[in-house]
Amino acid sequence: MAQEIMKQRLSSQRPAAPVASETPKVIAAIDIGSTSVRMEIAQTDGRGTRRVLDRLVHPISLGADTFRFGTVRAETMRALCHVLGNFRSVMEEYGVVCYRAVGTSALREAGNLDVILDRIRHESGLDVITLDAVEEGRLTYMLLKNYFDLLPKHQSGKHPYTVVFDIGGGSTEVMVLDDRDVVRTGTSRLGTLRLTYQLDDQTESGELEHLDSMIGSFVGAMDELLHDYPIGQSIIINSLLSNGNLWNCPAIDNRGTYRIGAQQIRDLTAYIRTHTAEETARHFVISISEAELLVPTVMSLEYIIRYARAGEVYIVTLDFPSGIMMEMETELQGRSVTDLFYQQTISSVAGIMEKY
Repeated sequence: MAQEIMKQRLSSQRPAAPVASETPKVIAAIDIGSTSVRMEIAQTDGRGTRRVLDRLVHPISLGADTFRFGTVRAETMRALCHVLGNFRSVMEEYGVVCYRAVGTSALREAGNLDVILDRIRHESGLDVITLDAVEEGRLTYMLLKNYFDLLPKHQSGKHPYTVVFDIGGGSTEVMVLDDRDVVRTGTSRLGTLRLTYQLDDQTESGELEHLDSMIGSFVGAMDELLHDYPIGQSIIINSLLSNGNLWNCPAIDNRGTYRIGAQQIRDLTAYIRTHTAEETARHFVISISEAELLVPTVMSLEYIIRYARAGEVYIVTLDFPSGIMMEMETELQGRSVTDLFYQQTISSVAGIMEKY
């Protein structure tokens, strides 16, 4: 008989029970995104040592429904429930005792969100919660700790800031770092999948001009967030951009990090503007759907870097389910995830107070 799965919610009000012994436990994290559903299963000793047992990914484009129609259609809902039901079966096979399933903007913004969550619970037995922008930012920061070696050495008052852009399907999260402290955060509805489906009513000849206008409007609104901070470098989080074929250069480390320059971004933008999705897919050895999504992604990147005026640009990819697991492990140790982010909150508030 499979172990009973403990249903946990991402809330400091209901933390996971602290581990009473060092007996390894199997936990799972599910990320319901704009284009896919991902699950990671791992064994943890409750003290920060984790061994990944399995990773599953299934493409489901919730964003295609939410960003185009405002709701998730019945057929998409059925597919999502089917996948989550299969994930539940896999968790039982591994003996998972604790899980967390979260959704981001494509699920959060769906007009029929309550219906979706009720149907998921009824058909798969899983409880799903949605993360707001603040919670997403907290998870992103926890994962970014693995990339702190990219940050400039701290010299009080004499060094530029680092700006982080997490370019997603439905939104872009922005984080300004002073050394390793968060001093400003913000969010924009600049999402690559959102942009793609907002082009549906445009004629082919006017699509790029309309896309330019939308991106410029979104990115221009970020200027107020950044103009008080001299930016020395940018960290771009996007899995599609973390492809060496796009940049014609090797990764600088075994994490798949790419250091690129503004000219490389301009060259890539010029290419995708003048070639079809089929030609782009063949040239960079990617799928047609990836090539289509590459257009708003690269154009957004060009605008972002232009506004940020950063000297160095790093492209990284983060494993969001791992961030969810980090929070779960923290709670299993009897600590609050909000305590871990407390100093960052204080730094951010202090930065805003200093500005005004």
